[in-house]
Amino acid sequence: MKNRELYTNELSKYINTEVIKIIVGIRRSGKSFLLKLLVQQLKSSGIKEDNIITMNFESMKNIEYRNYQSLYEYIMNKSNSIKGKIYLLFDEIQEVSKWEHSIRSFLVDLDCDIYLTGSNAHLLSSEISTYIAGRYVEFSIYPLSFKEYLDFYNIKEEKIEKAFYDFLKYGGFPGLHNLPKDENVYHQYLDGIYNSVLLKDVIQRNNIRNPELLKLILVYLMDNV
Repeated sequence: MKNRELYTNELSKYINTEVIKIIVGIRRSGKSFLLKLLVQQLKSSGIKEDNIITMNFESMKNIEYRNYQSLYEYIMNKSNSIKGKIYLLFDEIQEVSKWEHSIRSFLVDLDCDIYLTGSNAHLLSSEISTYIAGRYVEFSIYPLSFKEYLDFYNIKEEKIEKAFYDFLKYGGFPGLHNLPKDENVYHQYLDGIYNSVLLKDVIQRNNIRNPELLKLILVYLMDNV
């Protein structure tokens, strides 16, 4: 598993602090991956696996906990058998209705360290401030930088120039690393991300009445950067 030291090093400064750590970023930028790296880091520092509770709310197996009350009851019941500090890592927390109520309660009722992820569209800074004012620190995660890109693909020095042009063409979404090196496959993957962001994060969230016009405007803007 490749490390993203730029983010893990910064996040590690806040381990065991009382503030809620919120990781936000565009879809497929590596937020879930960063939580997995954090779990590894916690275990390597001596934290018992039983003390680490991870939940991804995009998974159907957690669908019954997409309500703040059911989530609260589940975690409180599970915590009864855990000794010591509990580490709560919740992925895509925006899927839980009124999630802020349960999160605030965990801070009061448990000895815990909390980490949350969510997309930028659903966890805007202004909204987070309203939900949990003064109790959080926010980390923005981005697709791979070119330096990270070289590390992910193990690029040798003599191939850096070609790698740079590929990076400009396809970008640095980490998921590309796991796909066959095929231009059509890359385009399908990137189109999927683009369409998800456009449809779910922009059109639906803002109740855009003329999505076709918006698409034309976006194409024009990207063509005239």
